[in-house]
Amino acid sequence: YLIYAIGEIVLVVIGIMIALQVNNWNQTRKQLDNEVQLYSKLYNDLNSEYLNIETEFRQFSAYSKFFSHIYNETTGEAEYNNQLQYNFFVWFHRHEMFIKEKYSEELNNITNDNIHQRLKSFISVEMETNVAINLWNEYQLKEVRPYLNRQGINKTKAMFSKELDGFASAVSNIDFIEYSKLKEQYGSLEFDQLLFTIQFQTNWAIQNIVWLNENNLRFQDVLKKELELH
Repeated sequence: YLIYAIGEIVLVVIGIMIALQVNNWNQTRKQLDNEVQLYSKLYNDLNSEYLNIETEFRQFSAYSKFFSHIYNETTGEAEYNNQLQYNFFVWFHRHEMFIKEKYSEELNNITNDNIHQRLKSFISVEMETNVAINLWNEYQLKEVRPYLNRQGINKTKAMFSKELDGFASAVSNIDFIEYSKLKEQYGSLEFDQLLFTIQFQTNWAIQNIVWLNENNLRFQDVLKKELELH
C-alpha cells in the first residue's frame, strides 16, 4: 500500500507539472499571438502615418517655396504672383503624434528587443518633429501675425466678407493679405529678419519630417520581416 500511495503521489505531481507546462505554453503562445497582432496594427498605422507625413512634407515645401518667392520679391528677382497663397503668412499647421499617442503604453508588452527599441526611437523622432512644427506655429502666432497687425497688412474687410461661408475654405479662397501694405515692408530690416526666421523654422520642420519618414520606412521594413516569420 505504501508503494502504491507513493506511486499515486508521483503520478499526481507529474500530472500537475504537465498541466502547468501546458498552461505556460498556452500563455506564451497567447502572448506571442497578441504581440504579432500588435505588430500588424502598428505596421498598418505606420503606413497611414507615412502618407500623412508625406502630405505635411508637401505643405511645408510649399511654405518654403512661398517664403523664398517673397524674399526674391524683396530683392527684385520676382514679382507678385496671383497664383501664390499669400495667406501662408497667417496659417497655423496642425500636427498629431499618432504613433506616440496610440502605442506608448504598449512598449511594455513588446518582448522583441529590436522592435521595442525601434518603437521607442520612432516615438522620440516623432516628438522631435512635433517640437519643430510647434516652434513654427509659435513663431507664426507670436511674431508673424502680430507684425502683420502692426503694419496694417491684414484685410479686415475680407474677414467680414459675405463670401466667408466656411472658414477653412475661405483661408484658401479669399485673400486676407493687403499686398500693397506688404510690399511697403520689403527691404526693411525687421521684415528681412522675419523672413529669415520663418524660413529657418520652415526648413527645420522639413528636415525633421524627412527624418521621421525615413525612420518610418525602416521600421515598417523590420515589422514586415517579423510578420513574415509568423
